[in-house]
Amino acid sequence: MKQLIALIICCTVFARTGKAKVIVVNNNTPSPSQIAQIQTAVDTASNGDTIYVQGSATGYGNVVINKRLVIFGAGYNPSKNNSLPSKLNIVLFDSVTTGANAGNSGSGTVIMGFEIAKLSYYNTNFVFSNMLIKRNHFIKSSFYNFAGITLSCSNAVVEQNIFDSSAVLDFDLGSGVGCLVRNNVIGCVFRNAYAGTVLLNNVFVGQSNAFSNVSNALIANNIFYGAAPQGCSGSTFSNNLTYNTWSNTIPYGSNTGSGNIIATNPSFVNATQYAFAYNQDYHLQASSAGKNAGTDATDLGLYGGGAPMPAYGGEPPIPQIKMFDVTPVVKKNTSLQIQIKAKKQD
Repeated sequence: MKQLIALIICCTVFARTGKAKVIVVNNNTPSPSQIAQIQTAVDTASNGDTIYVQGSATGYGNVVINKRLVIFGAGYNPSKNNSLPSKLNIVLFDSVTTGANAGNSGSGTVIMGFEIAKLSYYNTNFVFSNMLIKRNHFIKSSFYNFAGITLSCSNAVVEQNIFDSSAVLDFDLGSGVGCLVRNNVIGCVFRNAYAGTVLLNNVFVGQSNAFSNVSNALIANNIFYGAAPQGCSGSTFSNNLTYNTWSNTIPYGSNTGSGNIIATNPSFVNATQYAFAYNQDYHLQASSAGKNAGTDATDLGLYGGGAPMPAYGGEPPIPQIKMFDVTPVVKKNTSLQIQIKAKKQD
């Protein structure tokens, strides 16, 4: 019953286009859906289809994506009665070079609402483009060097994600150009981004360099909290704030910019450590120097700009069931009482 209602809600959202189908994946026991494996769903899907992956106590393992899809999880820390996350291990993007589907690739894919260990690519000679990577939690993992994102891409949007603070986590755009990276918590090194890359309203946390091999980027409205804004060249730093890093001064070297707030406590509501945790609140206090200090006159950090971070949870902005209650015992000739509460996420 729960899977049927979730499917109805999803179909209502996407049926208006009349161009794509919705596939529900659920590996929960004892009542999985018809498709229990995400790879099976991807193999069954066509370009433009939507795959909804239900939360589960059991992760969904690895998946290779070689077509343009919208893939929604239930969130990495969903706020509802049955708060099971959707977990993926390794997500690999691929391209098809031969056969009837030659020319297909994972370009244009949306990945949203998952706990993910590693997002990377299968075909190292292909540059993926126009991807949306949103509201995921990239977790540290001792099994991969490196976990996180290692992807050769252009014109991608990476927003409202959490990257754990760990030496085995990486955020590598593979010589990416024209990417928009905004409103993320970034606890690892951001590397290999070139011309046209824009970094807005992120919070960089840690105790090493925030960047490696980044050039000709626009870096604005970010907060560097322990993580030094080193590792850039030919870039523009505008209206950023640095605090307690080994090198607070920006711009430096061949970089330019203005409006930066140097070596100043951002006065978060409740963030006292240089690593991400769910109890860290990166909202700014009213007295913070970062209030309304952005280039767009909004706050520096996660809660300013065009895509303010929602509550930690990762739930996609689609209707979701928050409460489902059925009377367990019903007498003959009496009504079955069902209570359902649903909410469209911001």
